[in-house]
Amino acid sequence: CTIAANEHTPQRLAAGRIGQFLRLTKAIGPDLAALYNGPRCGASAPDHFHFQAALANEIPLLKQLPDHGPGQSITAHSSFGRQMLVLESADAAALENLLAAAIRELGSPDAAADEPLLNLIGHYDGHRYHVIVFPRAAHRPACFFATGGDQLTVSPAVLEMGGVLVTTVPEHFDRVVAEIARGIYDEVSAPAKVVEQIAARLA
Repeated sequence: CTIAANEHTPQRLAAGRIGQFLRLTKAIGPDLAALYNGPRCGASAPDHFHFQAALANEIPLLKQLPDHGPGQSITAHSSFGRQMLVLESADAAALENLLAAAIRELGSPDAAADEPLLNLIGHYDGHRYHVIVFPRAAHRPACFFATGGDQLTVSPAVLEMGGVLVTTVPEHFDRVVAEIARGIYDEVSAPAKVVEQIAARLA
């Protein structure tokens, strides 16, 4: 489902939005996960601010993450071509500060933009927050813009980054084998070295 802002404002994590994301994460957990798509990373309405929510047990990645135990942590994680930061804490205020710092560290590849390319998944398990940040290198892979038999209409947003790979053309779905899927994830994800360096600086 989509949780839209009451006022018409751009899709970006302006002041207070990270705190809202974490409050939503706790309010709908543990059954649901909160989702955020950056305006150039799959947002369904990039001109109107919104979060989304989905059943947590239907997001494959949430079942695959390692357990880092109690306490607060930020770690780099790599899975099937995707690079991500995994933030965990029981303290919402501390996690808000850590997430804001991680986003600042990512910076923006576009000087005209004030938010880096990213997607977020937030899940509250009843005790702790788990937030996954997907730093992005691109909005869409090259195959999206290809023609003829080379085209695959895959435009990864947050659910795709979480493991639910969608195509808008049924015939394209049948052609997305594991090697192609991994290549798409690798193409749109930030380099592993960049993500690892951010995790090391903030740990």
